[in-house]
Amino acid sequence: MGLFLIYNRQGKVKMLNPCTPAQSQADFIGQQLNNFGVKFNGGPFFRGRQAKFTTSDGAVIIFDLKKDIKSQLTILQLILKKVTMENKRVRLIDLSITSPHVVFKNN
Repeated sequence: MGLFLIYNRQGKVKMLNPCTPAQSQADFIGQQLNNFGVKFNGGPFFRGRQAKFTTSDGAVIIFDLKKDIKSQLTILQLILKKVTMENKRVRLIDLSITSPHVVFKNN
């Protein structure tokens, strides 16, 4: 669990705010998305056990925070590689369900 330090104008610590486990996981996911070259401009948005990210081209990627994040990221990397090779545009990648679900945009 991480901590957010909130400072007052004089530079003194005003408040310690513990970072939730979900936020820590979402921060990790965000770093990995950056490593994959995925630019996102929305999220994470939390709903129950899900974290949703919106990419800069409007695609939504949904993760299940109760499942293994690294395996979801591995699956995402494979999906992104395949759609790039096939020159497809993605609307949704849902990794929160048993089998990953991908919805493509109409060109």
